[in-house]
Amino acid sequence: MAGADGVLSVVVSSQITKSGPVISGDTVEVVLVQPDPGYEADPAHAGTGTIIGIVCAGGGNPIAS
Repeated sequence: MAGADGVLSVVVSSQITKSGPVISGDTVEVVLVQPDPGYEADPAHAGTGTIIGIVCAGGGNPIAS
């Protein structure tokens, strides 16, 4: 979901895997993205946009959800 100003915080990963219901990967950085017109907060629709800033970079820490 976009913030009040329409900007999204997006996790950037260098690798993502899925084993059953578990999705795992690393976090390389978190960036701010301005979605292109027509963006829908729906995983069934592809979304594109422009990176307008970097929140944090260089972590590379593994995550799982």
